[in-house]
Amino acid sequence: MSAWRQWGSLGGYTCTQRPGLGQITNQRLNEMLKSELRLVPHIDVYTAVPPDFECNGLPVHGSAGLELGLIKKYDLPWNVRSAR
Repeated sequence: MSAWRQWGSLGGYTCTQRPGLGQITNQRLNEMLKSELRLVPHIDVYTAVPPDFECNGLPVHGSAGLELGLIKKYDLPWNVRSAR
């Protein structure tokens, strides 16, 4: 499996695919990435896939938990809605 297919959730953020009408954040980030790519020859994309686990019998999605933790820790300009 190619790295691109493995990290398919990034597919909608690329210049070759169009985000759906209901994907507001995806649309905004798509434009930001395209603008950045016009200024620099490439950008680095890093991924992390923490394992899912169970806490007191409840399932915990590792990636969703990591995303929420990052949103809470950093005040990123593209994070309009925030997690606060």
